[in-house]
Amino acid sequence: MVAVALAAGLGPSAVSSQANGSIAIDHPLQSKPAELAATHPLKRLGVPISSLGMVLGIGGLSAGWRVCSHLFGVPIIVSDVLAWAAFIAWAICLGLWLLRWLIDTPLALAEWRNPVTSLYFALLPMSTLIAAVAIAPHLPAAANAMLVAGVCAEIILYVVRLGPLWLGEAKPADIPPVIFMPAIGGSFVCAIACGVLGHADWGMLFFGVGMLSWMGLESVLLQRLFTSELPAGQRASMGIFYAPPSSACVAYLALTNGAPDIFAHALFGHACFLSLIMLRLLPWLLKQPFSIGYWAYSFGVTAVPLAALRFVERGETGIVATLALPLFAAANLVVVLLVAGTIRLIAKGGVAVKVA
Repeated sequence: MVAVALAAGLGPSAVSSQANGSIAIDHPLQSKPAELAATHPLKRLGVPISSLGMVLGIGGLSAGWRVCSHLFGVPIIVSDVLAWAAFIAWAICLGLWLLRWLIDTPLALAEWRNPVTSLYFALLPMSTLIAAVAIAPHLPAAANAMLVAGVCAEIILYVVRLGPLWLGEAKPADIPPVIFMPAIGGSFVCAIACGVLGHADWGMLFFGVGMLSWMGLESVLLQRLFTSELPAGQRASMGIFYAPPSSACVAYLALTNGAPDIFAHALFGHACFLSLIMLRLLPWLLKQPFSIGYWAYSFGVTAVPLAALRFVERGETGIVATLALPLFAAANLVVVLLVAGTIRLIAKGGVAVKVA
C-alpha cells in the first residue's frame, strides 16, 4: 500500500550538498512544476533508490509472523499478506526507479556518482533477496531466479563500490554508516537467502564475507563516530550500523541446525546491546526529520525478534525465549509507525528524501 502511494507522490531527485553535511535529494518539480511536467509527465513517478528499504522491514516482519504461525498457531495469512506486500513493494519501487533511469538519466546518474547515495544501491540486491525469501513458499521458481540475480548484483556492487575505497582517497570524517550496506548487510542477506532457499554452501561463503567485513569496517566507523559528530541529515543511516549483529544471527541460524550455540547467543546479545544504545540515542537520532531513509531502522528492528523466534523454534527456553514476543511486538509497532509516517509524508505533497 505504501509502495502504491509512493508511486503517486514520489518524484525524481536531484542531489546537492547541505550546510549540515547531509546530501539532499529534492524533487525538481517543486521548483518548476509546469515546465518539467510538460517535458515528461512520467517524471512525477520516479522514486529514489532508498525507497527499496521498506522491503527489508516488511519482509522481515513477514518472516517473524511465519515463525509465529509454526510456534503459536497464528493464522499463516498474516505472514502471507506481509510477504506479498513486500514483493509488491519491491516490484513497484524497482519498476519506478528503473523508469527514472529511462526518463531522467542525468539525475539518476547523479545518485550513482555521489559517494554517499551510491552506497544505497546495495538495496537493489538486498531487497531482491528479501522479496525472494518472502515469496519462496508461493513462487519457488521465481524466488530462485531472484536469488541468482540478487547474489550476482551483490558481488558486482561490492567490488565496484567498495574497491575504489582501497585507493586511500576517503577521509575518516567523511565515512558514513551506510558504508555497512554493500559489504556487510548485503553479504548477510545473501547468506540468509541462500540458507532459506537450500544453498547453504553458498550462504556460508557470504556469511564469511559479511563477518570479516564487519570486523574490519566497524572499527573504522566507530572511530568516525567517536571523533566527528554525524550530521542530523545522516542519522537515519545509523539504522544500518545497528543491523549487522541481528542479521548475522539470523543468517547463522539459517545456515546451521540444532540448538543455538554460544556464537549465536553472542550475536544476539550484541544485537540487544546495540538496541539499548539506539534507544539511549533516540533524541539525538530523531533530530533528523522523518524521511524514507527512516526505513533503514526496520532491517535491524525486525531481525532482532526474528532471531529470537528462531531460537525458540530450535528449542530455546532461556532469556532469549522470554524476550522473543516482547521484541516482536515492538518490531510490529515500529513498522506500523514507519508506514504511518510514510503515508503522512506523502499526504503533505510528496516525499522529500534526504540521504547521507
